[in-house]
Amino acid sequence: MSYVIEMLNPIDPHYAEQRDVLTAPACRFLRALHHKFEARRVSLLEMRRQRQELFDRGSSPAFCRQPSRSGNLPGRSHPFPRNW
Repeated sequence: MSYVIEMLNPIDPHYAEQRDVLTAPACRFLRALHHKFEARRVSLLEMRRQRQELFDRGSSPAFCRQPSRSGNLPGRSHPFPRNW
């Protein structure tokens, strides 16, 4: 069985053998990744685009100040043990 993978970047003519690099199992793996993650990838890109529009209009980034599951604020680590 053969697979077709669309190459969006032009292939340098000096490296024409790039077309034959992926084996059939590698192509199946890439296809599975694409099917599993493409919808989420597109969704994240759209959220990123919308967020960038806010920044372009002058908004500043806001950071979450809720405690993490460990009870620490983001960016902080657990305290060192006293006997260390």
